[in-house]
Parts: sequence; C-alpha cells; structure tokens
Amino acid sequence: MALFLFPFISYAVSFSGLSGMLRIPSGYVGSGMSYYSLNGIKYYSYSKKMLLPNIEVGIKKRENTDKSIFSAKMELLPDFGYIPALSIGILDINDPELERSFFATVSKKIKSFGMKLHGGFIRKGNYKDIDLVKSIYNPKSALNHFIQSGDNKKKYFFGLEKSLFNIINLMASYQSNSVIDTGMSISVSKFSIEYWKLDIKDTENFKDNTMIMVSTGYSF
Repeated sequence: MALFLFPFISYAVSFSGLSGMLRIPSGYVGSGMSYYSLNGIKYYSYSKKMLLPNIEVGIKKRENTDKSIFSAKMELLPDFGYIPALSIGILDINDPELERSFFATVSKKIKSFGMKLHGGFIRKGNYKDIDLVKSIYNPKSALNHFIQSGDNKKKYFFGLEKSLFNIINLMASYQSNSVIDTGMSISVSKFSIEYWKLDIKDTENFKDNTMIMVSTGYSF
C-alpha cells in the first residue's frame, strides 16, 4: 500500500506484518518489507508469498527484541471483474503478549479512478498481561489504541487509497472503535516513504501519534 509508482502491482507491509494499509490487512497477498518509527519505538515487518501463490506469511519484530511474531493470510478469491479479492487470516500467531486475532477482508481496485477500497471484520485477541504491555508504551500516544483494541470483540474496518500521478498516494482508514488514520506516501520505483497521522481526533498528542514508515515491495 505504500508502493505506488506502479500502484496496482506492488505491496507494502502493514503494522501486522501482512500486506495492507497501516493497521488493516488487505484482501491481496504479496511480498514486501517495511520499517516503522512511532514515538521512538521502531519496528520491522516482512511478508512473502510462499507454499502456494495465494498464501502469504508475515513477520514483525520490535527493535531491541529477539522475538519475531508471525501472521498468515490466504486469498480465497482474486480481484477480477466486479468481484473483489477476498482473504482470511490469522494475526499474532506466536505473540507472547497478545492472543491470536482472526480476520476476513476484501479489496477492490477501481483503475479508472486510481483507487483501492478495502473492508473487513476482525476478532481481536486479548492481551495476556495488559499491565506489562502498557508499561512498554506511552499511554498518551496512539500506541495506546493498539493496546486497547485487544478486547476479543469483532470489529469492522474500512480503507481507501487514492493514487495521484502514480507517485503520490493518499490513504485513510476507519476502525469500529472510532479510530481514523490518514496518511500520504511518495514513491520512486518500488521504494516509498509514508507519513501517517494515527487517530486524527487526538490533536493533543499530535507528535506521539505520527508514524514515519519506509517501505519497499515486490510481487511475483
């Protein structure tokens, strides 16, 4: 989602470790790498199609830790005609802090408008030790939304991407806990820099709620 010189070919890796927008997985499978910096905490994400062409395995890792967290996604239907791509998946398969989350998501390219639409449902896993997780992050920052969203409830999400001149990409996503994220990326070939504002309603912690992301991606 960050790689838009060829906006309908490349894939970026979301915060989950799977291809998608910042906090939501897409209906597509792909391969890519991302580096995130948020409120002084740095993350690395990598995803790759493997085993079968419709299966993607993702890995995310927080800097200064030796634990890699795995997620997986399977594309059940490709994007063709009037039919959107449909995928199901599991997040945080081996996360020591968070129970597994399960999702279903669809994505549709509208090439005539240079747009992509995304939507889906997710059952979020609970944090195993919420006090321990809160001690890691600044509770006043948007990272707190990552923590508080783990409540074992089904949530829905939507995402919109608009490509301008095949170089600039405008992005926005909404989650049913009333979190709205907006972002913009500038791409050269398959290299991209994204700037995200997490939860745009929270203006008090603007600095803490901004994320810089560097991505590269490829597809087969």
